[in-house]
Amino acid sequence: MMSFPANLLVVYLAMMLTGVARFRNGTVAERIELMIEVEDENDNPPVFVPVPAARVIESSPAGTLVAQLNATDADKINTLHSKIAYSIIKQEPIDSSNHFYIERGTGLIYVTDATLDRERVSFYSLTIEGADMDGAPGGNTATATVNIEVTDINDNIPTLEEDEYSCSIVENVAHIEVIRLKALDLDEENTENWLAVFDIITGNDDNIFSIKTDPVTNEGILWLEKVVMRLASPAVGLGGTTEGGGGLGPEGAAFTPKVKSLQVSENPDSDILAEVIGIYSATDEDSGKPAENVQYAKGEDKDNWLNVDPVTAEIRINKVPDRESPFLNNGTYYATILCLSHDVPSKTATGTIAIHVADANDNCPTLPKNLEDICSNNQVVIVTATDNDAEPNGGPFLFSIVPKETTGLWGLEPRTDLDLEDPQFEF
Repeated sequence: MMSFPANLLVVYLAMMLTGVARFRNGTVAERIELMIEVEDENDNPPVFVPVPAARVIESSPAGTLVAQLNATDADKINTLHSKIAYSIIKQEPIDSSNHFYIERGTGLIYVTDATLDRERVSFYSLTIEGADMDGAPGGNTATATVNIEVTDINDNIPTLEEDEYSCSIVENVAHIEVIRLKALDLDEENTENWLAVFDIITGNDDNIFSIKTDPVTNEGILWLEKVVMRLASPAVGLGGTTEGGGGLGPEGAAFTPKVKSLQVSENPDSDILAEVIGIYSATDEDSGKPAENVQYAKGEDKDNWLNVDPVTAEIRINKVPDRESPFLNNGTYYATILCLSHDVPSKTATGTIAIHVADANDNCPTLPKNLEDICSNNQVVIVTATDNDAEPNGGPFLFSIVPKETTGLWGLEPRTDLDLEDPQFEF
């Protein structure tokens, strides 16, 4: 019997035996070689190599590589017994769609579409199955878990906590803090994507005030720089971008202008859904030409209006615009566009789309009250109407009496001199 050191594993897949035939006198008559092959059985399951946690940038385009899994099988190589097929059998949390897919034969995991949103889900856990026999029924299986962190990009527009602020100062003082303005941003807190930049946009021609950001609280600190005798309050605006760090995006690339204005109509008869309403591509600031080695995606799009071509940056809308939608501000819908570089790690530039919706006469006037009770000695009824459309598709209105539904003699007279805020008038 042959013996081997305890730490040496010997596997015989095939062995060669040599036999000798001898005459009775002991001389060799013939040498016989005998090949014995040990037939493999599928008696070993796949074994996964440990996988470190993976990271992927939110809004990454479809096809972005996330991670690779590898499993081994101790059965005979280059046979079905050791040929492993990979599949994703569970995604947690369960989302509206499967955001990842895995190549069956390689174990490479990719992003399915450009809908990863860190502000909605920042962490995924995938359960991967490896099955030998190339995934055929009856084979051996094993599972592994891949944890994926969704990392932040600057895809949210900062807003002020309040729409208006008021304050007062004492005359003949300077170099004091006047008020703090709280900025809100859905990007990851305490990062450059979250840190807001404030700017005074009107009312500060004499540079009486300055404003800077408190990096701890993300507040804008309005500072009185000069002594004043009479104060005219400036208007303070919040810029929609952040500066510095990895939040600004592809090196040398930026959206110009920062806000792209587009015009559409809410007229349902227009073929707006088939049209390209604009192109908003990033520019290489060094050459002035369109940025290269980048891909486009939409960022914040609260009412899901936009489709963005990932290569050409062509913008289409996927629903008929509604000027009366609560997602519009003064007839304008705002969304953000992202320019993602193909570098590793990817860099991001952010631009803002302002879609101005032209009004169509698509709303009927309504009466605040359909029934009015009056006393017998009152000879006048004041009737008002409202219309959600803007001028000239709203008021003024043309009123008329329906004769066959009206009892008694009534007439109409337009009134334009009424103060509708006067409490003596009850409607």
